[in-house]
Amino acid sequence: MDWYKIVNSSDGADVYLYDEIGGWGITARSFLNQIKQIKGRITLHINSPGGDVFDGIAIYNTLKDRGEITVKIEGLCASMASIIAMAGDNVEMADNSMMMIHNPWAGMNGDASEFKKMAEVLDQIKALLITTYKSKTSLSDEAISLLMDQESWLSASEALEKGFIDKITSSVKIQNSYSSDRYRNSEVYKKWEEINAESQTNKTSTPPQNIKPIQREENMDELFEVLGVKDKAEAVVKIDSLTTQVTALKTKNQKLETEVTELRKVNVEAKINQAITEGKITPAQKDFARTLINKDEALFNEFVKNAGNSKSDLTQTITLGANADEELSWEVLMKDPEKAGELYNTNPKLYEELRSKYMEDNR
Repeated sequence: MDWYKIVNSSDGADVYLYDEIGGWGITARSFLNQIKQIKGRITLHINSPGGDVFDGIAIYNTLKDRGEITVKIEGLCASMASIIAMAGDNVEMADNSMMMIHNPWAGMNGDASEFKKMAEVLDQIKALLITTYKSKTSLSDEAISLLMDQESWLSASEALEKGFIDKITSSVKIQNSYSSDRYRNSEVYKKWEEINAESQTNKTSTPPQNIKPIQREENMDELFEVLGVKDKAEAVVKIDSLTTQVTALKTKNQKLETEVTELRKVNVEAKINQAITEGKITPAQKDFARTLINKDEALFNEFVKNAGNSKSDLTQTITLGANADEELSWEVLMKDPEKAGELYNTNPKLYEELRSKYMEDNR
């Protein structure tokens, strides 16, 4: 199954993009090879949810360089499909159609550095897409960026007002073979589909109007008031400034957290070394003492206090059999640090049970 269809005629061809661009294992190369064979005009019919960014850019560039392109939007023109539409010398949009523009996104696996690199790539792609939209519309870079940030769904009248299209045509019957669920504001498109289906069932030609995501224009004045700005352009600048400040604070907070962690490590080692210097615990008990202080400093202090009074032979082999288990208690372990250390290494589950019981009994 192809995501496109080309119907040749004596004066050129009608090209139909009626599915996901780059889907079904067919890349843009196959599509572009056929486009290059067309002589004369091209009428590009679009009803697509978008698709691969680089396939879309390749298609846009080829069509734009070729010229003699008329674009007819006949349903949904979303994501990269909206970029391809900008290649038209004349862009028409049926009054029961919608256009959607949003930020580029990607799914990936990797470490923090790889995600940072991908974020930089996405920013570069966004800048490229803004330039492409701007070649058709008179909107500023900031205004286009804001529309992309919001994942904006535009009716034909809104697209005409903002300069993305040149003309609104009469309604067309729409049948889709794709899903819009991937998009953040897909409920907008689904609502539009419901209205459009009802309109076609009732054989009316009145297009749906002012279908927007819940939140947008009606809350803009409130947002402007909170930000202390007058319009969207000022809002973009203010939000960028706030974002920079938040990023700086996050970086500072991470640095402080790292410093606190390092200071705690130094403090822990100092306390343990002091206990060894004062002869309260032995160097062999250092790892156990470190584990204990990281879990509960009060228990570490109790351990150090009792360790100084311990008369246990450090070379003694401790056997913790079934009978011995019955006689063990946390009080016993605190008075015998060697046994405590041995139990911690050989039977951590029992060690934790005794500690928990002691804590519970002494609340």
